[in-house]
Amino acid sequence: CRLIRADADLFRTPLLLVSALHKDTATLVEGLRAGADDYLESPYDSLRLVAKAAHLIEMGSAASALQESEERFRLMAEAAPVMLWMAGADKLCTHFNRGWLEFTGRTLEEELGDGWTERVHQDDLERCLEIYNSAFDNHIDFRMEYRLQRFDGEYRWVLDTGVPRFMRDRCF
Repeated sequence: CRLIRADADLFRTPLLLVSALHKDTATLVEGLRAGADDYLESPYDSLRLVAKAAHLIEMGSAASALQESEERFRLMAEAAPVMLWMAGADKLCTHFNRGWLEFTGRTLEEELGDGWTERVHQDDLERCLEIYNSAFDNHIDFRMEYRLQRFDGEYRWVLDTGVPRFMRDRCF
């Protein structure tokens, strides 16, 4: 299991541990820790084996589709001629796209968390943070204009729009 999980070409392969020993808990636990997705122990019937294998293949296909979708989104977000950012529920920024980083001339590490505020014009910072924090606290959309320092030291007005992200269970 560990060798397959370590291989870049095979790590997404669904692994079903099949044990000929009935109630060999130690082997099953070891196999799951090593990366098996599920297990089947003796005695087992062919229908159960086929059902578990089909389920694992279906789950693997769904995971691959999700990863492809995420990669497509990342590519689009990085190539888009706009400045994008994302933040967690703690209000700290977790991502800035290439457009933002090129505009500010800063690294991702410098912008993460609340580092982005270092480039907001001092006359706009308090109002900007009030709008930002209020929207986060109330889980609502926001729009704000402020001056952001460009890579060459000049300030430019930006229109920043934020939209809350909710999980399927409506949790923020």
